[in-house]
Amino acid sequence: MPALTMQKPNSELDDLTSLKSAAVELLARRDYSRHELTRKLSPRTTQPQLLQQVLDELVEKGWQSDQRFAQLYARSRCQRGHGPMRIRQDMRQKGLADTLISQTLESLDIDWFELAHEAAQKKINSLANDPKWREKLYRFLGYRGFLSEQIQVAIEQVQQQSERSY
Repeated sequence: MPALTMQKPNSELDDLTSLKSAAVELLARRDYSRHELTRKLSPRTTQPQLLQQVLDELVEKGWQSDQRFAQLYARSRCQRGHGPMRIRQDMRQKGLADTLISQTLESLDIDWFELAHEAAQKKINSLANDPKWREKLYRFLGYRGFLSEQIQVAIEQVQQQSERSY
């Protein structure tokens, strides 16, 4: 019979080494914001000051960076066809500061009108024979986080393209 290893329950990460190794293990899979790491690791320790010390050390070593996380997160959401409002809201939920969010969105070289048009192009096929396609497309792009002006331009472009194809 194999020997049983004694593992600590999830709530007992109360020494520096085990807390740091749990944080590094999370960061090895993907980037996290500091807020996310705090939320994930707080229930597993009774020493919040120790957790903050570990997170400070990870930031000093460059293993955790809210700025890097924000850039990667924003780019991945753009690739999924999300608009600036949805990305901003999602980044707030990840605990990022509004100034960092604004800087990140401004630094992206994204044409939001073009991104809205691409998302509309993908969606229009499923709405082809629907008499309320404009309303549904508007609602879809709004949910995706595009601004009203971006949505209106995208719908006009899609409509012009469909008129040309006939």
